[in-house]
Parts: sequence; C-alpha cells; structure tokens
Amino acid sequence: PGELAFEIRQLGERIARSDLQPTDYGDESDTGLELNPHVTILYGLHTDNGEELRPLISATGPIAIQLDKVSVFHADMSTPATKDKPKYDVVKIDVISEGLHKLHHALKKHFEHTSTYPDFKPHITIGYVKPGLGEHYAKRLNDLQGKVAVFDRLIFSNKHREHHPIQLTGQAQFGEEEHDGDKHFSDAALKIAKNQGSKSREILT
Repeated sequence: PGELAFEIRQLGERIARSDLQPTDYGDESDTGLELNPHVTILYGLHTDNGEELRPLISATGPIAIQLDKVSVFHADMSTPATKDKPKYDVVKIDVISEGLHKLHHALKKHFEHTSTYPDFKPHITIGYVKPGLGEHYAKRLNDLQGKVAVFDRLIFSNKHREHHPIQLTGQAQFGEEEHDGDKHFSDAALKIAKNQGSKSREILT
C-alpha cells in the first residue's frame, strides 16, 4: 500500500487498545484498526466481475487527493448493540479530491449498485472505537492534514474479497474544481500533486 498507508496505520497505533472496538467487517478489522487504509469510491456494485468496470476506470487518469482533518462517523445508538453487530465510532481522515467525485459519479451512472449512503464523503478509515470516544481521537490524530498523494491504480474488490487491480491510464488532470460546496486543493497542494504525478504508485481502492 505504500508510504501513505504506513503513515495512516501509524496513526492507528496511537489509539489505546482498550478503546478499540472490533467490528463485524471480518478479518481486516477484527482488532478495531484498519489494516488496509483505502478510499472506497463506490460501495454496493452489483457486478462481481471487475472486467466490466475496466474500460471506464482505465480511461481515467491518475487521481490526486489531499488529506483533510480527522473526523468521526458517530455510532447509531437508536438500536441496541449485539455480539454480532457491535456499535462503534469510525475515526477517519476526510479526503479532498475532485477526481474521486468524478469517478464516483461515473460509476454510479453506468453500473447498477445498491447504496444506503446518499452522499459521497470520501475518507480513509483509521480505526473503530467504542461509542463516544471518536471525538477524543479526532482532535489528536491530525498529523497528516494537508498531505498530498497521487494514485495510478484502483482495486476492485468483489463479494469474495478477491482483489483485482485496474491501472488508471488516462490523461492526468490535477486542476481541482469546487464540488457541491466541498473543499478543494490549495495552490501549494496542486503543485505537489503535479510533481508527484509521474512518480506515485500508491493504491486507491
């Protein structure tokens, strides 16, 4: 996953083990930490065949992102927790990227999917903590805010958790526009992104 993923996992190591909440997501999060930091572009695709997506995705150029503040998806306490469905706060890094928004909407337009999330809020999960503890860590894990990375491949993950890489081979476009009121790149971040464009080999999921 590269240097950026390592740095994000290091943030997770600063969460007290007693505050972590293992989730119902399977092996990758059975400690409460996200072991494979990634950005989910579209959850709930009906197809199980990554080759169906390849033409659209591969025509996309490398995508630049800028890390924003750490924030929290708060646990929904309207229903009781169970052993199989625990409650937790999600501690995550918000991500700024017009390129991600464009690819998300293109996939939604061309492929059948089922999603319970009406708004696309790109983020990278650091870990899952017991309800009520998310804000405590959101204030303390902002070391990477402002960091820029460029990704040149996407990983399609099917329902069997099989991973299929797809290279982003189109023309790179790092000019960022404001998207529905979301934040956009600073001038300094754009310069860094353009510089990294031909060098970065991070993975975007």
